[in-house]
Amino acid sequence: MPITPHTLLPFLHRLYTLQSVNSLVEVICTGLTDFIGGENVMMGVHDGPTRSISSASMTRPFTRMNELVHATECGIMAQCPFWDHVFKKKTPVLTLSEILTAHQWNSHPIYTEVLREDGIRDQINLVVEGNYNRFTTINLLRSSREFSDKEIQLFTQLHPHFSQAYANAKMAESSGLALASSEGNWSIPVSYEGNLMLKDDQVAKQLHCRFKTAHYLPEEVLNWIKISCTHFNCGLLETTLRPFKLKQNQQEWQFTLHRQWHSDSYQLCICPLQHLPNKKLSPREMEVMEWVSQGKSNSEISLILHISTETVKTHLKRIYQKLNVENRMSASRSWQQRSSS
Repeated sequence: MPITPHTLLPFLHRLYTLQSVNSLVEVICTGLTDFIGGENVMMGVHDGPTRSISSASMTRPFTRMNELVHATECGIMAQCPFWDHVFKKKTPVLTLSEILTAHQWNSHPIYTEVLREDGIRDQINLVVEGNYNRFTTINLLRSSREFSDKEIQLFTQLHPHFSQAYANAKMAESSGLALASSEGNWSIPVSYEGNLMLKDDQVAKQLHCRFKTAHYLPEEVLNWIKISCTHFNCGLLETTLRPFKLKQNQQEWQFTLHRQWHSDSYQLCICPLQHLPNKKLSPREMEVMEWVSQGKSNSEISLILHISTETVKTHLKRIYQKLNVENRMSASRSWQQRSSS
């Protein structure tokens, strides 16, 4: 598809939509290959001194998925050829073929141990923000060598948009305009190994009192956390996994695990489930909510469903009444809670 302002503007609009960092990562990973050809897109947060990746999401998993974590733990990732070149060029964009010949790449540990079965022959990297101590990149991987001058130019032109959208998302999270994660009674950091990082004694006492277990949470919840962390550690695209629900006495609890792009941990949110109203949405209202939950604006929904923006507003007004909410964000949260039930 030829790249024109008409085809590029919708993607830029999605970048600048008010959203969390997790949502922005998904937009970039799923949309970038529409304009620059490649088999995969990965975003990662990197630690320069240790030459490791602390967070990563990608469009699709590598065939050797388990090797991604292994590559970091055993030091293969520290041999990535980009480490010695990042921040040393005036341009924020760098390609693998600029650094290594095809022969050198074929014998490189990252290719032979991780990427060979996916046939990744070249990669273009862009630093979104940060400095050498800690920085975020967008990486587009492809099975053919050499990116064209036009592709490199487009990637370079997109750089300020990626950086500004990333800064906007971080600010939206910190200000509360966009939810970084689900609200809950407790929000607890979880290590990459799946261990609770309880620094607040009061929270620990409340959990112990509420769930009455020696390890603060029931065993089935702790096992789910371990499995979920393993899933996240593989670098899959999902930034929030399907919640785990637990019935205890007369109360049902929901546990949700989220990626945290600015911390070396994941985030566990624990909340009691609200009793949702029994009023059912009409088929059209359900369609509207599907697109609202994906971050679409009223004008975008009207184009998708071939209805006027006023009709979309009318549907939303009725939806708010049925879900017993007051705004778009609360409606989206309530809808996602229903969908995961």
